[in-house]
Parts: sequence; structure tokens; C-alpha cells
Amino acid sequence: AQYEEKNFVRYTVREGLSENYITCLQQDDRGYMWIGTDIGLNRFDGYRFKTFFQGTPTLPLLSSSIRNIKLLDKQQLGILNRGGFQILNTKYLSVKNYVIPDTTAFSTYRNLAWDAVQLPDKSYALTTASGFYVFDDAGKLTFRRDAYQLKDIGQKRIRYGRDILPLNDNQYLVFINN
Repeated sequence: AQYEEKNFVRYTVREGLSENYITCLQQDDRGYMWIGTDIGLNRFDGYRFKTFFQGTPTLPLLSSSIRNIKLLDKQQLGILNRGGFQILNTKYLSVKNYVIPDTTAFSTYRNLAWDAVQLPDKSYALTTASGFYVFDDAGKLTFRRDAYQLKDIGQKRIRYGRDILPLNDNQYLVFINN
């Protein structure tokens, strides 16, 4: 069967979306649609958009470039962006940051988050462009696997972590690009 275009509603920047190029979508437990773009995060209530950017006081994003949004738990979304990984409480619009410590210029790669999953002990496993990491629930880094270093810039293609796929309650397949 084919659908006619007249049966769809099209939303663009004219209706309040931060950008027309969408990188990801996720619906929360309250029914809001969360839409990620390269220049902001959008929440749609069915009528209008509320937009959030890096530096927005009401929802301080680590980066406006949203790569993925994951439903984690009731009232919790995982926001994967170019600045790290954040847990968004959708009821209170509060965030908890999970950032890999790095004071060098390599921090841009180190915190380019790709995928995250919540583990049975409530910790979070995270893949980024440069490695694989595990944070406890408080946000403390408990495992670190750096696949690249600052000296690799310009020498190698820095594109390590990709998807984390649960196999069962205690085993995960981590897809890497090497």
C-alpha cells in the first residue's frame, strides 16, 4: 500500500524545529517526542516545539550536536552528543553528565559519544569515537579503554566505538570499527 503525502503533517523550522535535518527521535513515558538535530534538542508536545541548545540555562546540554537519544528508564532519556553522555530526567528537565576526563585537545574525540546502555548494576557503558568506558550511577569513571591518543590525530582514522547490543542480562556485544 502507498500513502499519500496529504495524509502526513510536515514539521520544519517554520513550525519551531531547531533544524530540518533530524539525527534521532525518541518518545518519553509522558508522550513527548524528543528530536535531536546537529544544532539542538527539541521537545514536541503535539502542538509546539521547545528547543534546547548548548548553554540553555533550563537544560544545560554538553553540546547542541545530538547524535542519539535513548529511552533508558521511566522519566530518563540518554542524550548522546559531541560533548559526552547525559541522562535527562524528563519530568524535571534536569541532566546528569557523564564525561571522560581529558584536558587535552583530544577531549573532542574522547567525548564524542556514540552509544550507551544501562547495565544491571545501574552503571552505564559508553562507546565514543576513541574508546569504551563504564561509569557508575554517580558518574564516576570505573573502566577506561582508550583506543586512541592525541598523537593519533592525522595518523589514523579515529572512529572506534559504535553500537552496544545486549545479548542477555550480563553479556553485551560491543561493535567497534577496528
